[in-house]
Amino acid sequence: QSVQIVQLYYENQRSLKEVFRKLSPNYGPHNPPSESTIRRIIEKIEGAGTCWDAPLSGRLRTAGSVGNTAAVAESAVEDREESIRHRSQQLSLSYATTWRILKKNLGLTVYKIQPVQ
Repeated sequence: QSVQIVQLYYENQRSLKEVFRKLSPNYGPHNPPSESTIRRIIEKIEGAGTCWDAPLSGRLRTAGSVGNTAAVAESAVEDREESIRHRSQQLSLSYATTWRILKKNLGLTVYKIQPVQ
């Protein structure tokens, strides 16, 4: 969609109105991209050279390091029945970090068997 907008923009001598008119039949009467959307896409491409989002500057997660992942993996091999809460206390990691390493890094599904009526 963004590629089509950019192509139409440069083919029509940089006219937003013309791009809007040419896109309207493709999207139907009630769903074409607005002129502000077209303008934003063009500004993004001209400014950054791409329509992809810029990388975010958030804090990186450091608790799931290689050392912690190895420790959790070793703990999981030693005792598969141990709860996440006990395992996290033994390894001095938070519950969420231990769960994330088990689930996302090691691909283990953790569940608690509960008695049914």
